[in-house]
Parts: sequence; structure tokens; C-alpha cells
Amino acid sequence: MAVKSRAEVTPEKLRGGFYTPPRLVQVCLERVASLVGADDKLRLLEPSAGDGAFVRALASPDWERRIGEVLAIEPLELEAEKCRGALRGSRLPGHVIVDSAIRWSIDGDAEWDVAVGNPPFVRYQFISASDRAAIRRLGERLGVQFSGVSNLWIPVLLGALSRLRSIPTNEKPTCPTCRGALVPWTGEITSDSAGGPCPKCGGQLEEDATGERSRWD
Repeated sequence: MAVKSRAEVTPEKLRGGFYTPPRLVQVCLERVASLVGADDKLRLLEPSAGDGAFVRALASPDWERRIGEVLAIEPLELEAEKCRGALRGSRLPGHVIVDSAIRWSIDGDAEWDVAVGNPPFVRYQFISASDRAAIRRLGERLGVQFSGVSNLWIPVLLGALSRLRSIPTNEKPTCPTCRGALVPWTGEITSDSAGGPCPKCGGQLEEDATGERSRWD
């Protein structure tokens, strides 16, 4: 299989700029609704905001009463401004910041209740030097090896998960260290990165009552 050079790849693909269709947004939000309480004032994190597809979908009476704060992260100012417009239109409290989601995840300790979004799919050879450095720092923070990671979505996902607080859900089992909810393990993300420490606290995952391996959802 031929590997394309940077010159052969579109700017949109280089930054992972593929917009999420409304139906997929709804499926993701339905999943969130199934995991959290109906009356929670959630602090919601969108680590790959783009033009605000997920923020726009939150502009409904059902979600307005359930959201306490939204933080949307987008590395491009042009897209971030579109997301700010979506947030203003939703009338939800929150803000949009221009930053790398990976750098943001390691530069603070504020916790969020839920993360939702469609992370960027960018091959490793197209990841910026600054993001590669941030990925190394994230790996050190989480005790995870990223040397075999081939796509940007993996550290974006783990970075977002590391900033979530533990909330009760119906999912079992739990991380033995921080007691955060886990779901049945369905396979390794990559051979070198995931499947070991809990991305929330660095504790080791354990088998559940059925003997199945577990991972963070």
C-alpha cells in the first residue's frame, strides 16, 4: 500500500476536518443520555469541536435543562468562531477555546462529567511537532506508551477521558483504583498504547466477574 506525502493530502485531511453528520451526533448524544441522570447539570467537554455540530445538537429543551457548562476545544480559529456562533445560538453556558485538545488535557486539572465528539483522524506522519511533544507528555502523565500509535484520535480520546470525573452509571465493572466505571473490553486500540492502565488514574484494569477484560468507554 502506497503512503501519501503531505503534498498529496488535502488540507482538510491533514487536520482531520471531516464534519459529523447530524444522525451520528444524535446517536452519540443518545448514548450520553443513557449513561447519565436525567436531572444532572452536566459539565460537558467537546475536545474536537470543529464547526460546532455537537454544540448545535444540544440546543433543545431536553438538553438545555441538563447542561450546566460546555467547553468546546478547536485548534483552528476559523472553525472555533463557527462553534462560538453555535454556542451562542444554543443559549447554553460555556465557552470555546482555540487549542490542541492534547495540550489542553495535560495543562490543567479541572474535571468534567462527560466528553462527546468526533475526534480527528490524522495519520502520525501528519501530526504537528507540537502535538507530538504533547502526546509524549500525555503518555508520561497517564503511564501509557504511544510509540506504536498511528492516528491522532487515540491521544485525543485518552486525553479527554483523563479529565473526566467519576460519576455513577449502570456500567460494570470499575477501575480497582479510582472506581470509575468500565465497560467490557472488545479489543486493543493498538498493540502499544491502550489496554493497560486506566486513563483516568493510571491504575491497572482488571477482569470483571465474567472474566472479560475491561477498558474505559
